[in-house]
Amino acid sequence: MLIDTAAAETKKLTDNPAEYRLNRLFFIRLWRLWSPYWKRPEARKSWLIIAVAVLTIAVGIPLQIWQSYTAKDLTNALIAKNAAEYWPLLILETALTALLLLLSVGMRS
Repeated sequence: MLIDTAAAETKKLTDNPAEYRLNRLFFIRLWRLWSPYWKRPEARKSWLIIAVAVLTIAVGIPLQIWQSYTAKDLTNALIAKNAAEYWPLLILETALTALLLLLSVGMRS
């Protein structure tokens, strides 16, 4: 009896293609699935982790862009054999690399 009921439910799902669309019903079901986790009292730690990850990304991407431009200028100074421009850029590039390394290690721990 129980097997027949499960088979009937499965057949009902497979017979209705509307059950598999990305529509309002899908997102309502998704919210019903996820919301108990995010609304529970112990969820503060999860919210904090998400906030730290978003903040790290928001800080890390501009730093990576800045590092990219600094690396370009460092390479140009090296090719031009311009020591007065090269050494400050090398220090800046080293500092940016260390900062980005700290950010990436901080995200993994």
